[in-house]
Amino acid sequence: MLLVWPLLALWSFAIAQPLYDLLLQNPTYLTAHELIGWRLILFITVVGLLLPLGLVALLIVPAYAHRSLRPAVPVLWTLAALGLLIALFNGLLRKMLPDLGSAAELGLAVLGSSALLWFVRRNAAVLEFLRLAALSALLFPVIFLWQLPASFLAGEREDSTYELTLDSVGPDIVLVVFDELALTTMLDDQQLIDKRRLPNFAALAAEATWYRQASAVAASTRLAIPAILTGTAPESGKTSNADSHPRNLFSMLRDAYAFNVEEPITRLCVFPKCRRIARLWLVVLDTAVVLGHIGAPKWIVHRLPPIGGHWVGFWTPGANAALGGSPADERILSINRFVEGLASTPSPGLHVLHSVLPHVPYTILPSGARLLRHGNTPGHLIDRRGGDRFVDKPWAVTESRYQYEWQLKFVDAALGRIVAQLKALDKFEDTLLIVTADHGFRLVPGKFRRAPNVDSYIDIASIPMLVKLPGQNAAKVDERVFQSTDILGVIESALGLEKSTIAPHASQGRTILSSSALIELPAQFDFSTTHNLPASTVKRNNNPAFNLPSTNSEACRGSPEVTLGEEKVYQHTYPEHFLAAHVLFRTSAPLDAASLVVRVNDKASGVHQTGENQYSAFVDPEWLQAGYNSIQLLRSDDGGICSLYELPAS
Repeated sequence: MLLVWPLLALWSFAIAQPLYDLLLQNPTYLTAHELIGWRLILFITVVGLLLPLGLVALLIVPAYAHRSLRPAVPVLWTLAALGLLIALFNGLLRKMLPDLGSAAELGLAVLGSSALLWFVRRNAAVLEFLRLAALSALLFPVIFLWQLPASFLAGEREDSTYELTLDSVGPDIVLVVFDELALTTMLDDQQLIDKRRLPNFAALAAEATWYRQASAVAASTRLAIPAILTGTAPESGKTSNADSHPRNLFSMLRDAYAFNVEEPITRLCVFPKCRRIARLWLVVLDTAVVLGHIGAPKWIVHRLPPIGGHWVGFWTPGANAALGGSPADERILSINRFVEGLASTPSPGLHVLHSVLPHVPYTILPSGARLLRHGNTPGHLIDRRGGDRFVDKPWAVTESRYQYEWQLKFVDAALGRIVAQLKALDKFEDTLLIVTADHGFRLVPGKFRRAPNVDSYIDIASIPMLVKLPGQNAAKVDERVFQSTDILGVIESALGLEKSTIAPHASQGRTILSSSALIELPAQFDFSTTHNLPASTVKRNNNPAFNLPSTNSEACRGSPEVTLGEEKVYQHTYPEHFLAAHVLFRTSAPLDAASLVVRVNDKASGVHQTGENQYSAFVDPEWLQAGYNSIQLLRSDDGGICSLYELPAS
């Protein structure tokens, strides 16, 4: 029993405290997982006490049940302590030497842990100190809860100080806020919404008012969504829940409207009519991923889903081919629930959808099928030291660009479902429909995705803003300055209220975009240009590999070794699980991507470089079929056509 307390102390320092520190830096994780009030206390109790005590029980209970097992207890204790020390060293090395290689980090961690454990076992004073340090299992949670904003402990509080009386029944209100959707990625070469790529956005624009100069007021969701729902400028010191924002759209309409609300990240709607059920499996899976990033060796961390860029659902289906995914993509389920709620919610209804799309991770194809991901994107770095950025290589954003395009088309289809549902219910004409985004992002090699500066403002701040007023059926383009905080004023106006009932100074903030003239979008961000289209549509002039069968010839001599990522997935494809529309090849030496062609089931696609000695084709998902899929990589040059790779039958 004397060895129990040092083990508890090691758990507190190696696992619990790094997790508490990470949560203090990212409290939105708690909000997104419904970890508020008693649920937060239970979560901390499980992580800080029950899990280490369960580990201790595994060491002790068998020994007491069977006397013959007692000699094994010290050995098991040593292994458990060594594992916790390695996790502790991994965390420390990752902070002090972030560029250390995987093997070197693990070697140093094992060496340091073994030496420290040897010293502890032979020094009674150190062992006694560790026994006293077991009190940290109680002290660390208390410090963590003390440092958190009080609203996380107070739980969900309904504000009863604000009441609204409407003179007449107002219209149904539908507010759709997509996440990380930049206007600059939606336009064609005429700087209009691209009706070929995004037919549903373009169709809505034909019946609504498009505020072309609309801008976001924050580059992060935890600030941008409360700003939209309260009509007030964001304040970085406030939490993204109702305790910090008691007067908001929900509190304004709670007595006059029925609610259909999907609010996955923030927590401004706390009334019974929009209370959500905490999903235990999401908490367990996401916390397991976070703990893996904290203490696991790098070779394991590299196989885990990334935890940067979003707050919930790290183990998204398709996030990692080797480790699989969660039972269902919560981002799709949220849209499904919202569309169903349009029909089941009585009028007048307040329908608010914050969809965490097309935000990373890019794992959804236009049809809603799961995209198989080949680990982390090599050009996209997410780490606590360097932030969320792209490496400074010409190919750095290529993979993200195409996968974002796929996911954006799914978002367009989701908008089409919402509009179609309203029309099927005969509610579209009389509904106030607002479609926007919380903020944008940028795809530029060597740059941060969402770090605001002079160069990035146009991509991060410019957002779609489509407002269809009740009775409106004609397009209008409004070039006036419009901030996302002005949305509440539009809703109040539709209700016949004086503007700024909740936020009297909502429209007095400065806009991020210029208010004096039309914004000229940089050509490199025009997603309608040829190099931004899916690779399957790129025409290769004078490249016979697109039309002729491959031939092995002298052209293949000296060719580098080529491997296909996830070969077995193409040999045995199950569309209900994944579609590997991103065809990835790794080579032993550089190749000229312009000379390469990929054949998938006798259909040809162009190839792009997406990493060091890494080449990809982003093919039409409909090319893939259940069972075996024929995959070839061909090279066409002056020496002829060479087959560099062909997928074996099994």
